[in-house]
Amino acid sequence: MKNQQQKLKKLTPRTLNSEKEYRRLKKLLTHKTDCIDIELNVSFSHPEKSFGWIDLQIKTETKTVIIKCSYAFEPFSSFIWWMEGIRWDRLQSPWDIEEEGRYKKLFVYPVDDIHLRLAIVADNHYALKHCIYKKEHIILDTVVRKEKLLAQFYLGFKNFVNNKFRQELWSNDNLYDKLKQLDRTFDCNWDMRKGIDPYA
Repeated sequence: MKNQQQKLKKLTPRTLNSEKEYRRLKKLLTHKTDCIDIELNVSFSHPEKSFGWIDLQIKTETKTVIIKCSYAFEPFSSFIWWMEGIRWDRLQSPWDIEEEGRYKKLFVYPVDDIHLRLAIVADNHYALKHCIYKKEHIILDTVVRKEKLLAQFYLGFKNFVNNKFRQELWSNDNLYDKLKQLDRTFDCNWDMRKGIDPYA
């Protein structure tokens, strides 16, 4: 009986590692990997007359997704970690964002040496926490150049923090320190050896 319980535990979705998690998600993705999106725009902003929220907008040629970042479930520490993972090709773990009742995960995976796949899934906390994905959970599926994805998220965050961020509308969490962490990873000429320009 004990061995049977251990076997069942190993098979539950919650115990999936990141690679297996992606294999489960990949079966539901429909965007052709040879169809490269030229447009990808990422921006952050404070929603009007709202305290404790920051909107993350991701726009492709065909779709716009807005994700609500809540100070109650501060997402930017994991954002730095996620960006560093993409920068250094450690791509297995998603960026989780809790919207106070809704749950979103941003996955990035390699297509080839220069292109990445960005997939965003959304549902209630239980479904995504336990990796119970369905086709209707996928709200964005796109393939873009690696330097385009990195530049848009990095410069979108940098522009927001330097020019639009208002501490009194967020929380005690200091996004200026988060930006300094990101700057250390994406300094000028950050990937000359690969010929990648983060400001492209």
